[in-house]
Amino acid sequence: MGTAVLVHGAWSSPADWRWVAARLHAQDIAAVIPDLPSHRDRSAVRADDVAEVQTAIDAAAPPVAVAGWSYGGEVISGLAGTSQVGRLIYVGSYPEPAQAGAGSEPPDLGSLPGLLFPDDATVLLDNDWWLGTPEVAAWPEEVRSHLREHPRRPITRAAWLASPAAEAWRAVPVTILIGRGDTFIPAGQQELLRAQFSDVRITDGDHFLPLLRPGAVAEIIAEPLAATSSTPGTQGAGPR
Repeated sequence: MGTAVLVHGAWSSPADWRWVAARLHAQDIAAVIPDLPSHRDRSAVRADDVAEVQTAIDAAAPPVAVAGWSYGGEVISGLAGTSQVGRLIYVGSYPEPAQAGAGSEPPDLGSLPGLLFPDDATVLLDNDWWLGTPEVAAWPEEVRSHLREHPRRPITRAAWLASPAAEAWRAVPVTILIGRGDTFIPAGQQELLRAQFSDVRITDGDHFLPLLRPGAVAEIIAEPLAATSSTPGTQGAGPR
């Protein structure tokens, strides 16, 4: 039934897609999960992450759907070779217009809670701090155990803070999936997105849907692949 290319978020790893990937595999959908260079190489920039995902797409068996979670949504917006991509799926993220020039760093990253600075090139979410927050403390033990086994990883500032440089979403049908309680995309922003895009899904949950609502995420990702398999040439709705 094709391939889902799953792009992880900031401080994350391919392992965070494990529950979504398992559900896709159960539907005979291949799940390819690139490991973004910005989390492995302190010199990597956003373009390196985009190139890694593009390589995965080029090697994937069609039809192909590409899902980006959180920072991963910014990565998939930068894709250039989208001819075999049937849909871009933004999870806890959304398309943003490209901006000219380089991104600017927030004035005081040190004031943001839970961030560590391993060196002058990278930023890290403190895994111990995060696991101790009331929100994460209430998560299922299976998820908390996963987070202990797969602690957060540093991301390069050059990748994380870059401004959008491309708009792949203008050429490919788009679905946006947001948790109703996502504090990074509050209710007002969710309503604006509904007005701008024709396929915005609001579901129960928060920013961490691949970890806490993997069934809902897998269902959305499988949708265009099943439709393409049964009806060649079928495409969904993109920006209004």
